[in-house]
Order: sequence, then structure tokens, then C-alpha cells
Amino acid sequence: MIEASPEPIESQFKLGYGSVALLLATGAPPEELRRRIESSFGQYQNLKKIRELEADVTRLEAELAREREYQAPCGEFARIGRYRRARAEAEAHRRALGHGGRRGERSILEAETGRLALVRRRGGSSLALILGVHSIRGHRMLVEALLPHGAVVRLKGGLVKRVFWMTPPFHVPSDHRREPRRLHHLADEVAALSVRELLDRERARGPEAMVHEIECHRCPWGATTRCDQAWREIERREQRLAQRREALDAVRGAYWQEFLRVVEVLEQFDAVHDRDLQPKGRLVASLRHDNELLVADVVWRGALLDLNVAETAAVCSTLIEEARSGEPMIARGFLKKQSRLRRRLELIAPAADAIDKAQRARHLGMATAVHAGFMPSVYRWASGQDDWSRIVEESFGGHEGDLIRAMRRLIDLLRQLAESDEVPAETRRLVAQAARVIDRGIVLESALL
Repeated sequence: MIEASPEPIESQFKLGYGSVALLLATGAPPEELRRRIESSFGQYQNLKKIRELEADVTRLEAELAREREYQAPCGEFARIGRYRRARAEAEAHRRALGHGGRRGERSILEAETGRLALVRRRGGSSLALILGVHSIRGHRMLVEALLPHGAVVRLKGGLVKRVFWMTPPFHVPSDHRREPRRLHHLADEVAALSVRELLDRERARGPEAMVHEIECHRCPWGATTRCDQAWREIERREQRLAQRREALDAVRGAYWQEFLRVVEVLEQFDAVHDRDLQPKGRLVASLRHDNELLVADVVWRGALLDLNVAETAAVCSTLIEEARSGEPMIARGFLKKQSRLRRRLELIAPAADAIDKAQRARHLGMATAVHAGFMPSVYRWASGQDDWSRIVEESFGGHEGDLIRAMRRLIDLLRQLAESDEVPAETRRLVAQAARVIDRGIVLESALL
């Protein structure tokens, strides 16, 4: 121990319900409360991480400033940003029309009756007027189309090369299936159209037109690639800088944000209102436990009323986190015979579940579960039975050291409840008596060692 290097000291600072309630009880304004919280040793240990993040932010800001000094030959570097956005929109538009990657068959399904399309035929490409699109066997489809010479054909979706979305659809008579002759005039109109003019209209009115209008598309200095790389590097550094700033804000305000989340839970369970402690909140402030709010809620629900000393001790033992180490089978057998205690357990279990749900919604990690593992042994010991070994063997089933440690934790909780003015007088008398009855024999001797 003398020659070894010292063990690192880690902060154990935790913002529990009791500590938060005590801070609220001071009546200090929010800025003073934040100053007190962030003067903790835990926040002091965060300073190293804060300094590292601050250094990262400063370095990234300097690098970003240098990157922004890039001089484009045209003298307007921001133009490449507009060009990149227009190019991205044009690419998305091409994908929607079935160009690049998969053929975009889903977009063809959206084509309404009367929409013009360019289709692949044996003799080459041909204009067609869509009369209907029919999905068959999953993603496959058939397109019913009117050709310029008047024939109505059915084509596979893959034969549709382009849908002319920028050209308004033609009106197709609803009874054209019964009167095919009514399509003749439409076929004549389609035959009179120019594919080149339709394509020019698509380019002129679509995102591709924006790309061609920006000078970067035909840069006379041939610097489009260099400017594009410089702009991408700026975007990458901006993204990294935003991430580091967000991380820095999170570390700087970690304890304060946790404080606010704990206050929200206290408000949800009527322990706090407008930052003022309510009677339940005053009980929370008087306790030091794994979950003071759960204990206070159990008291407020009347779970400790109309019980005898042994029953009171047994119910309180379910709130000790170590109670999970008891043998479940023994506890279940015990509760089958103790209907009064079973009903009390059924009363407080929903309270624990509700608090646990509220905590998980706010990413708080206090212990909340209710465990019956110590109830049989605590009940027998608090009833005055003295055969410790038999109690451990028959009513606990675990290591006696765990039971003794839990008894000491239980005594501490009972004494805290006995000293709180927010607990009903009869309950205070019972929990005080239960603490005295339990604190005897091997349980008392363990505290004196």
C-alpha cells in the first residue's frame, strides 16, 4: 500500500431525490442552484473532459477558418455550394424517373392516365400515352399504352424509359374501352408531338436546368473538381465542429440537466409544485435511501397504516435494494399464508412500476423495484423469534451476512421514517418500535464490531 501508486479518486456525486429536494428547500434561485451543483467534485472531474472538448472546438474552428479562405478562380466560392445542391436535386429527380440504379418502378405506378411516356419498341424508342398501370406479382407491372399509330399495347414496366412529368397529362375519355375509336384523335395528337421538344421541356423545367445555369457546370478554369473538394471539406469540418460543440454543451450542463429531470419526476408525483416542496416532497428531503421518492410514495399510499410491528418491518424490507438476494420460492410460500402483507405488496408494486417508468423516460437510474425476498425472515425476527440460524435457513435461504447487512439498512430506514414529521404519528411509533425490536442479538452485535 505504501509503495504502490495511489488509487484514482472517482466522484460518487449522485443527484438523488433527497438531495434535489434539499436543494429546492433552500429556496435559492435557479442560477444559484446550478452554481452549487456544478461546484461538486463530480463536475470538477468533468473539467478534464471539458478542457479536451474546448481544445477540439478551438482547433476545428481554426481549421474551418483556413478552409474558408480558399480562393475560387471565379472569385465566388459560394457558387460551388449552389451547384452542389442543384446537382443533388437533379440526381434525385433522375432517380425518381427511373434513371440510375433500379428502374424506379414505383414512380411509374404513380403515373396517371393520360401521362406521356417514352417506351422501348423493337424498332427503337416511341412516344406512348399511358392508359393504365397494373401491378402484378410484387414489384412487376404492366403498362397499358396508346401508340402514335393508334394501337393499344401492354408493356412490361422495364420498357418504359421515361415518364414526361413536366408535360400535363392528356384527357382520356372514361369510356375509351367500350369505344376504342375515341382514342384515334389522341393517337393523332401523340403522333404530332416531338420527342426532342418534350425532352427539352423536361430539362428546362426540371432540376437539370438549374445545373446548366450555374457557371460551375462549364467552369472556364476547369476548377469545378477542386472547388467541389474544398467545399466538401468545409462541410465535413462544420459537421465535426457541430458534434463537438454539442458534446461540450452536454458535458458542461450534465449535472444541471440531470437535476432538472429529477425535478420533473418529483413534480409528476406531487412532491414538488412550481419548484416548491409539497408535504410528500418534505418527506423525500428528510430521507437518505436508494429511492426516497418510492419510500415517500409508499407512505402516502397508506401502505404502512393499520399494521403491527412485524408487518410494518416486513413491508419496509421490500424497499431495501438488497432484498433481491432473498430466495423467491420462500417469499412466495410466505405470502400465500400472509394475505394482509400480500395485499400491501400489491398496493406498493404499482407505485414502484410507475416511478420506474417515469425514470426510464428521463434516463434516470435510481433503484425502484420492490422485492419480497427479506419479508419472511424480517417478519419472524421482528416478531421476537431468536433462533437466528433457523430463520436464515428456513426463511431466507441465502448467506447470513447478506441478511445482517439488509437488517442494518432496514433499521436505518425505519429510524429515518420515525424522525420525519411528515409521517403519521401512529406510523412513526410503529417504525420506531420495529427498529428497536430488530436491532438486537447478532444484528446489534454486527454493528458493534
